[in-house]
Amino acid sequence: MSGHDEDLIVDLFSGAGGISGAQRNVHGRDPDVAINHWETAVRVHEVNHPGTLHLHGSVWHYRPIDVTRGRRVLHVHGSPTCTHFSQAKGGPLDRSEATKVRALAWSLFRWAKETLADVITVENVRQFADWGPLDNDGRVIESRKGETFRKWIRGFERLGYVVEWRVLCAADYGSPTSRERLFIVMRRDGEPIRWPAPTHGPGTGRPWRGAHECIDWSIPAPSIFDRKKPLTEATLRRIARGVTRFVLEAAEPFIVPVSHSGDARVHGLDEPLRTVTASSRSPFSLVVPSLIHVSNGEREGQAPRVYDIRDPLSTVVAGGVKHALIAATIVKNFGGHEGSGLDVRRPLGAVTTRDHHALVTCATDADRRAEVRALLRDYGPRTVHNDGTIRVRVGRADAAFEVADVGMRLLVPRELARAHDFDDMVLDRDASGRPVTKTDQIRLIGNSVPRLLAEAVIGSQFGTWPSLPVEPEQGELFAGAA
Repeated sequence: MSGHDEDLIVDLFSGAGGISGAQRNVHGRDPDVAINHWETAVRVHEVNHPGTLHLHGSVWHYRPIDVTRGRRVLHVHGSPTCTHFSQAKGGPLDRSEATKVRALAWSLFRWAKETLADVITVENVRQFADWGPLDNDGRVIESRKGETFRKWIRGFERLGYVVEWRVLCAADYGSPTSRERLFIVMRRDGEPIRWPAPTHGPGTGRPWRGAHECIDWSIPAPSIFDRKKPLTEATLRRIARGVTRFVLEAAEPFIVPVSHSGDARVHGLDEPLRTVTASSRSPFSLVVPSLIHVSNGEREGQAPRVYDIRDPLSTVVAGGVKHALIAATIVKNFGGHEGSGLDVRRPLGAVTTRDHHALVTCATDADRRAEVRALLRDYGPRTVHNDGTIRVRVGRADAAFEVADVGMRLLVPRELARAHDFDDMVLDRDASGRPVTKTDQIRLIGNSVPRLLAEAVIGSQFGTWPSLPVEPEQGELFAGAA
């Protein structure tokens, strides 16, 4: 633990560092103490927060009074394991295991009782507020939902804490993900609890940030028609719906001129761009991306789940990559003739004339227009009658293009990390330099809290984030919404 004389900052259940990063930005220094039972999480946390005392083991193993050595505690945060609270948890539950995991939340009460920290914040899934007695299958008894949660809250109130809670969406605070989380704030320092004012979304003057900001466009999305293992029909339906909805039917499709020669920067269609040739090795392609969910089948009658790349990324989970990027490559609809190339720095109106040169705005390594038509015919919505043609406006003119290929790849950990505002965070190696597996990186991210969301909640308590007007007696008001 650092030798400064300031009041202590503690991050219980610390993982990838979303909370600790928020604490550092709000308080101006790393948390003094971080505890986690998972060794990989501890070792990665050490890389990103070298000024922190790291304790590896169960949170129950360390007595708060021993860890703090009697010093005053300014802020404690806890994100106890949410596995047995989450709606993503399917199937029968092990009752004893569920009870054990849920009991971790009581460790926060122990910290409150022994340290009387000024401020305690808690983050979890919204179903945490349903915490109650379990039946023999490990599920909450419907008539007793929230019973244990209310008992837990009353314990803090008896210690002198004022307690309030709300469900907040990360996208409203500048994170490019739509992840929703329940936040509980407890104070006993005499200051009112404050809630952060949204900075993005309706009524703020700033749009939600989209998933496209997280994508590394230099990573190619291989053609779905070249796969050795055929895609499932459910995945093909999602792809066809994504191409239909976000490419063929979109009023303003999201078009990305992409470099495949190492340039990761996305170029706007109104920006200067190097000459695009008709060669199969052209450094640029035009793609119309969308996202699909690659696991969990739809219910009968439910439309395939597809997402606009401009919307915030849906929740990242710890169990593996669930998001796949669909990139529909488009070419000029001029009948397959070859041309000498097109410099898109010129006004497009100068090259959209239908002539015998048939200039191409981009090149693809394969022409799969026939396969695309078959995909749309066999798996697309039955109400759609489209042969794969799209009209795209570039600059002050428009032209007809055809979908020449459809690529798909899973998002990589770094892209998922960006959705949680971990742009500069080290996740691929631990403090000793040992590499962290992709599976563990995704687990770290899936278990994490988007940093900006955490910073908004914590910062509003300590005056570093704009807050909403204080509303009296609002804790119970938000219990029903949780």
